[in-house]
Amino acid sequence: WADVEVRSALLGAARLQDPGDRAARTCALGALQNLSAHMGADSSSMWEDTESREALLAAARLSDAADRKARVCALGTLRNLAATTKNKERMWSDKDGARSIVVDAAKLSDKSDREVRDCAIATLWNLSKAPFNGLSADDLASARLALEAASRLTAPEDRQARAYAEAAVRSFATIGRG
Repeated sequence: WADVEVRSALLGAARLQDPGDRAARTCALGALQNLSAHMGADSSSMWEDTESREALLAAARLSDAADRKARVCALGTLRNLAATTKNKERMWSDKDGARSIVVDAAKLSDKSDREVRDCAIATLWNLSKAPFNGLSADDLASARLALEAASRLTAPEDRQARAYAEAAVRSFATIGRG
């Protein structure tokens, strides 16, 4: 990540829009996801970088079925970044960006979107462990609804998503009260 040329190449490929470039975009997003998993506390630099944040959020918004893997990689990167304390409040505070994208993805119910939804639920679980100050119950309402729905999933392949959702619901339950 510290290599400016490599970062620039990855972000350039992650922003490709032409349908013929889907494979390159997905590979670049996969590389960013792998990098984010191994950055530790340094992952805040990926979130703080406007260019990388915009590329990740744009890819996490993709909705075409052919872009599903790219979306999973982008949401997987957000999940990894949300594990870093320094990123949690910044990501949650991005109400019209990261927060809405992740909450909307967590609400997906089609079986073909399972991996997308699972990354979003895991991201919410990571975010739920932040020391939020000044949030009201209204700030959490949409996330809570998505997580409560996920906590009721019954398919065996939804076991991990259900566990993340249940844990996040418990964490969020203490926010905005008292």
